[in-house]
Amino acid sequence: MYHDFIYSDDLNNDNDSQSYPSYGLYASSSSSPDAETPSQTIPTDRGEKILRDMFLSRRVIGIRASLFHSSIEHLRKVCSLHGIDVSGCSKVRDVKIRLLYHIINGDCFLQHCESSHPVPDRSACLCIAGSFPSSLSITSFIENLLKTSIASQITTEELLLVVESTGNQLPYENQRHMRRRVLGSLQAFVVRCRHLTQ
Repeated sequence: MYHDFIYSDDLNNDNDSQSYPSYGLYASSSSSPDAETPSQTIPTDRGEKILRDMFLSRRVIGIRASLFHSSIEHLRKVCSLHGIDVSGCSKVRDVKIRLLYHIINGDCFLQHCESSHPVPDRSACLCIAGSFPSSLSITSFIENLLKTSIASQITTEELLLVVESTGNQLPYENQRHMRRRVLGSLQAFVVRCRHLTQ
C-alpha cells in the first residue's frame, strides 16, 4: 500500500543534491508471499541522512519528511512504515510523540524489520537500522545531531517535544538557557540508555 511512498525520489535524493541508486530494498506491491528480497546492501550513511532530514529539514514528503513540519496524514503514513499504530491518536502532537519515542529509543533496530506484507511492513525501520550497529547507536547519533544543531534547524520548542518523547516531564518554567537545559536532559537520557545496556 505505502511502497510507492518509500520508492519516491525523496529517499534517493538528499539536501546536498547527491543521488543514491535504488537498492530494491522494499517488498513488491504484489500480494504474493514471495516478496522481493534486498538485491544489494544499504549505503552505510542512508539511515543517518534519513534521521538528519527527519529532525532538521523542512521536507514534507517521503520517509525523510520532517517530524515537525509534516501534516498529520503524512506522519500517519510514516508511522505505518515504522510499524507504529497511531489509530487512537487524534492530535498531531500525539502522533509526533509516538514516532519520536520509537525513533529516539532506537526501536527501528530492536524490532524485527523486514519488507513484507501486510502493512505495516516496517520498511522505514529497515532503511534506518541498516546504517547502525545497535539501538543505542541510533539514540547517540540523534543526540549528537541535535546537540550540534542550531535554532534555525530545530527550535527549542521542537527539542522540548523530543525530550518529552523520552518520558521526561520536567517543567522548564525559566526560559533562560532553555535550549542548553533541554539538550542536557537529552544527554542524560542517552547516559541512562548506556547504563541499561551495560
